[in-house]
Amino acid sequence: MEYSSYILMINFQELILKKICFIFFLVLSKIIAQIALPTFQGVHKPQSHTANGQLNYEVHTSTSPTYYADTYSELISKQGTLETSGTTSSIGGPSTSDYGLINFTHQSHLESVVGDVSNDDFSVSVSGYFIPQETGTYTFTCEGDDGVFFLLNGSVVASHPGGHGTQSIGNHTGTESLTAGTKYTLNAYMQERGGGIGLRIFWKTPSNSNWTIHASEISSE
Repeated sequence: MEYSSYILMINFQELILKKICFIFFLVLSKIIAQIALPTFQGVHKPQSHTANGQLNYEVHTSTSPTYYADTYSELISKQGTLETSGTTSSIGGPSTSDYGLINFTHQSHLESVVGDVSNDDFSVSVSGYFIPQETGTYTFTCEGDDGVFFLLNGSVVASHPGGHGTQSIGNHTGTESLTAGTKYTLNAYMQERGGGIGLRIFWKTPSNSNWTIHASEISSE
């Protein structure tokens, strides 16, 4: 009897030990799964952003009225007094005859959006985000009077530096490979030295060969 009791006790302890081990591994596997899940989601499910159809702007006087900007950095370095700033949904487009913040060819077009500004020797800075609706290669054009520059994620995509009038859309272009729903910083600059003014930024999507402005791909935040 004593030997039988001893055997039963050993078997019972082994059973308890197996149950403890099973529960331990079950809990451990759940902990590992919880730790690994956010990493997997972060890599394979990037956040998709939505545009609000607006852009931010600033208008500055120039500290040097005798220069033409060869780079956007030079334009920024010679910005003087802030004349006006704000956020607007009047960005222009979709057609080339719909004027707004990134499609104007006359002082009155610009002032209808930002209010009264100097007649000469000033600059316009536009900022926001470009959120493509398609994945693929986009083509951008940047025309204006005088020096004009268009950037995505801090890199110049299209520009026409120096002193000149506004040329036809499509003369100064650049391409970028973009991913739908991704947020890319957008900056545009125009320097006005004297005479006429202009800033025209249009693009072609991967699926459309027409120059247009899609407010649904533009956002101020």
